Amino acid sequence: MKNFHPIKLVKLQKIPSQPGIYTLLLHITMKIRIQSRNHSKFELPPALYVYGGSALGTTSSNLRHRIHRHFQTKPQKTLFWHIDFLLQGTGPPILCVFAKTQQPLECLLIQTLQTKGGRPVLGFGSSDCKVHCEGHLLSFPNNSDEICEKLLQAFQTLKLEPAITC
Repeated sequence: MKNFHPIKLVKLQKIPSQPGIYTLLLHITMKIRIQSRNHSKFELPPALYVYGGSALGTTSSNLRHRIHRHFQTKPQKTLFWHIDFLLQGTGPPILCVFAKTQQPLECLLIQTLQTKGGRPVLGFGSSDCKVHCEGHLLSFPNNSDEICEKLLQAFQTLKLEPAITC
C-alpha cells in the first residue's frame, strides 16, 4: 500500500472509549436468512461482507462499547440492530477497522466503499440513515486481503487514521 501511515493493531480490550466510526468484516460461507426485530428479512449468499457503523457517543455508544458488543458471543445479548441479528447467525466478525472521529462519517465511508466494489444489501443497517443510503452492509467478492486494503484506503480517503482489531 503506497502513501499509507503505519496501521495500528489494537487489542480488543485497548480500543479507546471515544467517539468514532468502524467497519466489521464478516465471512459468510453459506446462505443465511435473518429477520430483525422490525420484521425486516434478509437473505445473504456466501461472500465477504463489510458492515459500517458509528459510535459517536461518550458512554455506552463509544467505540470501545460498540465494538465489544459486536465481538460478544454471549447468547443472552439483547438483539437490537440488524447487525446483532446477523452476528447471532455468523458469530463474531473476522476483524474491525475503526477510527476516532466526532464527525458523522459513517455514510461517507459506506459510499467510499461502494466506489471500491461494495454492493449494498438493500435496507440493512440503514433504517435511521439521514442520507438515505441503500444499506450499511456491503458484499464483496471473496478476497479478504483486497478488502482489508480497500477498508484502510476508505478510512484514509476520509482523512482518518484507521486501526485494526480482531
